[in-house]
Amino acid sequence: MAKKRYQALSGGKPIPRVKPKMPDVFNGHVEGGAGLIVVYIGVTLLFLALLGWLVADVYLIPPSPEEDERMEVVFDRAAVRGDYLYLYPADESMESFQIRHLDGSVELDPIKAVCDGTTTVTVYADLTKPKNEDPYYLVEAVMVGDTVLFSFEDNQRLRQNEYWPLIPFIGGFILLWWVYIFFSIRVGRNPQRYSKKVIRFFFKDGYVH
Repeated sequence: MAKKRYQALSGGKPIPRVKPKMPDVFNGHVEGGAGLIVVYIGVTLLFLALLGWLVADVYLIPPSPEEDERMEVVFDRAAVRGDYLYLYPADESMESFQIRHLDGSVELDPIKAVCDGTTTVTVYADLTKPKNEDPYYLVEAVMVGDTVLFSFEDNQRLRQNEYWPLIPFIGGFILLWWVYIFFSIRVGRNPQRYSKKVIRFFFKDGYVH
């Protein structure tokens, strides 16, 4: 009615469209649309940063002796549980040591053989303090003299085999998030084309007009 009346008084011209002060991908249909876009961008950057850190940590930044604590330890026993090898120092005041994510490619017998209560073993490890577990040392390398029993390369390979599935998982989540953003913008730009059920999937009640 307003359009027809304006056209009658203006010689057939349509009502001038007032451009928003800031670009609005939702065409003014979504309340607080600019803030929502900021959230979309923020979450995207967060997950991209997580993906980048994971790729760098698993593939691009190999472990090195300079980053670990070097210790001379005498172990008196070893035990395999699942895919973990537990090494127990003869000094009971020390935390246990763990080699994790074993896949059968590492020879464990030579490591077990030096856990005899007398042999001094050189270990590179990081002290880990989980919330719901006792502290332990995460082993990066094991050697006796010049003989390497578990190398930094072995450790890196095990970590890659264990954590690489997380990379496509996070990548797939980011892709789904982008699909969600695409359709939310599409619905927000043209809410008259979609049912209330579809609109409610992307926006809270009262935010779309």
